[in-house]
Amino acid sequence: MFRERFSKRLLAALIGFYGAFTLWSALRFGLFVEMGADFRAFFAAASLTMSAGYAAVYDLSLQERAQRQVFASFLPPSADFLPAVVLPPFLLPFKLLLPLGPVAAFGVWTLAHLALMTFYLGHRLRALGSQRWVTAGLLALSFPAFNTLFWGQVNALLVIGIEGFLRARERGRKVEAGLWLGLLLVKPQMLLLLLPGLLIAGEGRILAGFAGASGAFAALSIALIGLEGMAAWIRLLAHYEGAMDPVGLGVSASTMINLRMLAIMLAHILPKPLTWAITGAAAGWLAAFTLGAFRRASRQRVIPAPGAPSFDPIYARSLLSLLAATCGITWHAHAHVAVVLLPPLLRLIAAGTFPQALAAAWWIAPPLAYVGGVLLRGSMMAHGYPWPIPDYGLPALSLLLTHTLMALWGTRILPARSGRSQRPQADVQP
Repeated sequence: MFRERFSKRLLAALIGFYGAFTLWSALRFGLFVEMGADFRAFFAAASLTMSAGYAAVYDLSLQERAQRQVFASFLPPSADFLPAVVLPPFLLPFKLLLPLGPVAAFGVWTLAHLALMTFYLGHRLRALGSQRWVTAGLLALSFPAFNTLFWGQVNALLVIGIEGFLRARERGRKVEAGLWLGLLLVKPQMLLLLLPGLLIAGEGRILAGFAGASGAFAALSIALIGLEGMAAWIRLLAHYEGAMDPVGLGVSASTMINLRMLAIMLAHILPKPLTWAITGAAAGWLAAFTLGAFRRASRQRVIPAPGAPSFDPIYARSLLSLLAATCGITWHAHAHVAVVLLPPLLRLIAAGTFPQALAAAWWIAPPLAYVGGVLLRGSMMAHGYPWPIPDYGLPALSLLLTHTLMALWGTRILPARSGRSQRPQADVQP
């Protein structure tokens, strides 16, 4: 990916930046106001299930009351309420952590998350030889992975699901590959393009496996909350995401990494109908472009050249493209969901085929944008000018731009030839 000396310097710089950011947040706000805020939502929801059952989680008034009770010693009265809206099976791990109390549970959850992501990516990391530990550090300190750990998210399941999907598909176990995709139901919006992509590529066995996993999650959910509870969950999702930029529910659409965020930013200078027209057209074009490339890549049978990586680099590239486009198009996408890119990205890094400039932008641009945004906000406000963009807004914009470039780069796929196997292009050889 990078030269060893540059990689070590970049890692040191990222440790310094994210370490300082974490220390500043802890000293200013303490725990669970910012750092661990999403964990707060999941932990409190799990606590509510103990006293009122799983169905009570999807009553926002009950969930808020439980959250403020469990975290009363950590939250000021002005702290935002952050609801948990996941399906009930995904709350089960948090129930196991309840006896530890909030602080110890958050520490265990963070370490477990880091260990799980490292373990499932370990096979590809070992292929990097002496660079594996530096690369592992860089992956952990990418903006999406750091935000997953900082906020206490559940996104290790996204990494495990996509990594398991790729491994099973590479071994020809397509039904198993679909079963692994069931883990993405923790963030179902990340399936927005992947499921249609599998459908148009004729991947019926993968879709059958996913249907089986979905059926299992649905059956377990119904067993826990009943059909009425499932209806309440659907109503909650509609309420949670019913507005362009809702406030008071911790949605913060203006800090997302998608075109929805761009529309909100553009609305400060352009009429809202025009912003929706621009971003809607961009979403449609990006979806069509990446889906077409994914279909072509899925239908090619690659014969590995001598010394080639033990995976299909064309498919990994097209999957990275599709998932990067999903981050930009889907309605709800904060920076932490982009950890879904790590499995295909690591494959391409190990093969030496991912552009260094694009990799550098993915790692460096968000921290620089954050610092620049804070300085610019301070300067503007000192001179009496309003600054409508939140601190996370510019880093989010930098990721939207970087992911769009990833999506476009990944669409450079060889056109399939009828009845012939394809070898990887020169630019996808290690």
